[in-house]
Amino acid sequence: MRLRNVRGSRDLIAKSPYVIKEPEKYRGKWKAFYEDERPLHIEIGMGKGKFLMELARKNPGIHYIGIEKFSSVLVRALEKMEEASLENVHFLRMDAERITDCFGPGEVGKIYLNFSDPWPKERHVKRRLTSVPFLKRYGRIMAPGASLVFKTDNRDLFIFSLKTVPEAGWFMEKQTFDLHHSEYKEGNIMTEYEERFVEKGVPICMMEIHPGYLLASDLDGTMMRNDSKLSDYTKDVLRRAIQHGVEFLPTSGRSYRAAYDAIKDIEGIRYFLGGNASVITDVRTEEILKQWIIPTEVAYKIYRLILDMGGYVEMYCENDVYVDKGRIPIAYESPLPVPFLDSLLETVIRVPSMDLMIRRGIMQVNKMHIIFPDSGDRLVLAKELSRLKEVQFAYPTNNNMEVFPADCNKDVGMEYIRELLNIEPEHTIAMGDSNNDKAMVEYAALGIAVANAMEELKEAADLVVESNEEDGPARFIDARFLSD
Repeated sequence: MRLRNVRGSRDLIAKSPYVIKEPEKYRGKWKAFYEDERPLHIEIGMGKGKFLMELARKNPGIHYIGIEKFSSVLVRALEKMEEASLENVHFLRMDAERITDCFGPGEVGKIYLNFSDPWPKERHVKRRLTSVPFLKRYGRIMAPGASLVFKTDNRDLFIFSLKTVPEAGWFMEKQTFDLHHSEYKEGNIMTEYEERFVEKGVPICMMEIHPGYLLASDLDGTMMRNDSKLSDYTKDVLRRAIQHGVEFLPTSGRSYRAAYDAIKDIEGIRYFLGGNASVITDVRTEEILKQWIIPTEVAYKIYRLILDMGGYVEMYCENDVYVDKGRIPIAYESPLPVPFLDSLLETVIRVPSMDLMIRRGIMQVNKMHIIFPDSGDRLVLAKELSRLKEVQFAYPTNNNMEVFPADCNKDVGMEYIRELLNIEPEHTIAMGDSNNDKAMVEYAALGIAVANAMEELKEAADLVVESNEEDGPARFIDARFLSD
């Protein structure tokens, strides 16, 4: 049982140079506080500080902050610090509920929870430091790639925590019900409590977890090279990122069927945004989770207009794409790369004429992909489309355009998946190359454009990475999530 009253403890804490006063002032500014670029790790409920100080001695290149709620316990840690005199250790006296008031998004590289109060009564569930509300708080302050290490002797609390991890949208990296007889024993630093429990033969439970991340990326011109394929390096990075708990969400102007060959070898992809996110597909079952449809009369009006202008048009309907087979040569008269056109046409359903199917509403259109041999014609069509409130349009390149329902876009689809997976907004990343990616790049906490992207997208992005031909997106993922 911890002593909760030590005479003079508050005065000692107020005078200590190791205790940071008014930490709220440094929220989002901890690098400025330390005046260097070293990462910041924290321990919540750090007790007398043995564990934290040992970590600090072994890792001088990391700043450590110990958080303790009780003044009487913090005073014991301060007494030890007088002897240890570690320049990379500081303390906060505060309740963990206030953690997001003191640390901003992405500021914390690691969190330690050691032998936290189990709060066994059901009415106290939300006070447990591994409850969903607390995991949500931690997630808001953790940097990409950051993890949380939790140790406890309380098996019931550990089992409870195993359930809250997926509920909070987190990912389990390591777990064991007996740390000291497991592969994770090496390098473990023991707390005062842990030493006592180990002496008595009590098994120590341990898990290492991290928040889930939603990484949405366009395919053509972004994740795929100019030959409309993913490089072996990119495939390997995506596989490993998924294994580390990153939810990779392919988003494309393509239909699911047209993109399938590109993504089929990457295990773990669960969802796909096709037709510029007008169709959301569960990759595991090919079930349509949600779709947006252009009204029949509007779709038919646009279709006839394109034909009268001598253009080529594909109709996206759920997971498939239809085309008037007699108009395919028109697409090849455009400046679009032949490999790109070949890859699109590999999976289209070719029919003599879509006229009747569209006019009668048999064909429910999610998106139209339009190509004109003369790129100037798309501007003429755009002028006509701007009069229709039911649709919006975008230019993936200077030679084609997409038309889709006014109330959908890649940001809307990304939000749908984020909420479905219970992932925090702070843990979203989006990558793209054209203006049809702009909405999701602006929506994400971190928006990324490739070096070959349209200037409009580069200006909207938070970061520009190497081009698609240089595997820029994959190199970013590798460095951010997979490198030590």
